[in-house]
Amino acid sequence: MRIKTALNINNSKSLLNKVLSRKDLRWSALFVLGLLFFIIWNAIFLNDAAFSKWLSAIAQTYLLGLLSVILSLSFGWIFALGEELLFSENKFLNAGFYLFIDLLKSIPQIVIILLGYIPLFFYFDNSPLVQTLWLAFVLALSFANDVYEEISNRIAVSKNYGFYNAMLALGIKESRIINRDVLLLNSAPYLINRAVVIFASSVFLLTSADFIVSVGLAPQLTLSGLPATLGNILATATSKEDILAIREIFADPLYLKELLTTHLQGISAAFALVFTLISAYEISNGLVERKKLNA
Repeated sequence: MRIKTALNINNSKSLLNKVLSRKDLRWSALFVLGLLFFIIWNAIFLNDAAFSKWLSAIAQTYLLGLLSVILSLSFGWIFALGEELLFSENKFLNAGFYLFIDLLKSIPQIVIILLGYIPLFFYFDNSPLVQTLWLAFVLALSFANDVYEEISNRIAVSKNYGFYNAMLALGIKESRIINRDVLLLNSAPYLINRAVVIFASSVFLLTSADFIVSVGLAPQLTLSGLPATLGNILATATSKEDILAIREIFADPLYLKELLTTHLQGISAAFALVFTLISAYEISNGLVERKKLNA
C-alpha cells in the first residue's frame, strides 16, 4: 500500500514538473485556472441576470472559436489535399481553385466576418443553432487559407525527404502518406500551434465584429435575437460605464475595490478577451520553442 502511495506521489510530482517546465502546458493550466477563478468571482459579486449573460457570452464566444478551429482545419485540409490529388489534374478545376484562394487572400478577415452578419439579420433570424453554425462557418472560411498554406508547406517540405518518394515507389497511396506520415506523425505540433492561433484570432475578430455591429446598427435592427458574445456585451452602455470607471483608480486607488465588485460586467468581459489573447500568445510561443528544441 505504501509503495503504491509513493508511486502515485512520484507520478503527481512528475506531472507537475512537466507542466511547470513546459511553457505551453504552464500557460494552458494558468488559462483554465484563471478563467475558473473569474467565473467564481463573478458568481459571487454579479447579480444573477448579469452573471448569466456574461457566462453565456463567454461560453458562446469560446464555442464559436472552437468550432472555427475545427472547420478551418477541415477546410484547409480539404483544400491542400484537393490541390495535391485532384485539382492539378484538371486545368479548369485548378484555375477555379486558385481564383478562390486568391479571393480569400484579397479580402481582410474582418470584412469577411462582417459580411457574414448580413444573412443573420435577413435569413437566420429565429434559429440559434443555425446562427451559431453560420458564424462558425464564416470564421472558419476567413482562416481556411492560413491552414491550407500551412499544410501545403508541410507537404512540400516532406517531399524533399526520401521517405515520401520511397513510399510512393512501394505503391502506398499518396493520400495515406500525406494524412498519416506527413500530417499526423510529422506535422502535429505545427497544426496544434496553428489551431491555438486561430482560436485566439477567432475570439478577437468575433468580439470586434460583434462590437462594431452592435454599436453601428440601424435603430430597426438589433442583436437581441442573436447569440450573446463578448462583443455585444462590451457594446452595452453598462459595460462602457464599467470600463470608463477604471480612470477613477488614478484619482483614488482605493476605488479598485468598487471596480472589482460593482463594475464587473464590462471589466470581466474585457478581462476575458485580453486574458484569452495573452494566454494563446504564450501557449503558441511555448509550442514554437518546443519545435525549435526538437528540430
